[in-house]
Amino acid sequence: MLTDLTQFFIEKELDKKVYEVSIGYGLYNDKIYGFNDMPLTIEFFYNVDTFKKYSLKEPTTLNELLDICKKLKARGVTPMEVGALDNWTLAILFSQINAQTTGSIEATSKYNSDKNGYLTLKGIDQSFEIFQKLNTSALSKGSIDINYRKSVDDFIKGKVAILPAGAWATKLIDEIKPSNFNYSVFTEPVKFIDEPISMFAGAGGQTIAVPQKQKC
Repeated sequence: MLTDLTQFFIEKELDKKVYEVSIGYGLYNDKIYGFNDMPLTIEFFYNVDTFKKYSLKEPTTLNELLDICKKLKARGVTPMEVGALDNWTLAILFSQINAQTTGSIEATSKYNSDKNGYLTLKGIDQSFEIFQKLNTSALSKGSIDINYRKSVDDFIKGKVAILPAGAWATKLIDEIKPSNFNYSVFTEPVKFIDEPISMFAGAGGQTIAVPQKQKC
């Protein structure tokens, strides 16, 4: 249904100029059918003052992240929250993990397959094991009862120390946060496994493609 744009990208050297995450949204079976013009990274936002108060450093590994969450819990602070009532927020968190264990190309290759196709994905079991660790040790148990907006509210009110979200959350945070609220994102992506396929996860808001039946 869509025009194969691979040759066009090669001729115009767009494959060297466009962000890889942008091409990833239109890549299927090694052919480019579209590209995303609004790539946004997936981040871990965190409360800078809370981290300073308890002498915590930005984690660089899963174990360091889990250790931070343990220390925050011991001090009565909810480590992490997602608005799981809007289930796409869980997908955002999972994507950070799966980008490292499975990768987008492998996942895309199973598009439109049945359940068994996805069960054979390389690294998918490891993704769920890591996700379960975060769900047990880091996420607020109340996440399933709140939506995305409430998770952001809890973050800017200091109730939650870490907020996994897309870069677009910056706009909402800045609109509703108190003037004295100090936040940032982890400078480096958390390394969930020893040898990640990719250290970055991204999201796309608008993918451009050309229908095969389009008239020039």
